[in-house]
Parts: sequence; C-alpha cells; structure tokens
Amino acid sequence: MTTEQAAMIIRECLRDAARHCDCKPSEALDPRGKAAITARNAAIVSAYRQGVPKHALSIGFRRSWETINKALLQAEA
Repeated sequence: MTTEQAAMIIRECLRDAARHCDCKPSEALDPRGKAAITARNAAIVSAYRQGVPKHALSIGFRRSWETINKALLQAEA
C-alpha cells in the first residue's frame, strides 16, 4: 500500500467516524472530547481493517504505537 492510498483511506475513515460521532474530522484527528476520541478510535479500527498497516496509522493519526494498539485492542474486546 502506498502512502497516498493509506492517506486516502485514513481521510475517508475519519470523515465517516466523525459523522457518526457528531464531530468534525479535524476534531477526531486531534481529539479533546469523548466524542472525538471515540471517532478517532473508530477511524483507526476501520482503516486497519481496510489494510492500512500500523506504522502508517501511527503516522497518519499522529499517535504513538501504544495508542494505535489500544484502539485496536478495544475494538476486539
């Protein structure tokens, strides 16, 4: 997967998750509230399920590996 493909998937996932959580995609990318955090985590899971590797998620969401893994583990529970 190219960087451009990963970025496009992440952007689409952020838009969809933000719409479902009643916040803006920019808020989900840099969350401060509960709805935005929920949207960010949903977007991480969605993008990962579409094939975006964890290192690209870490870069795209500007989050640590630990944050990415926590979001993915919460989705499995």
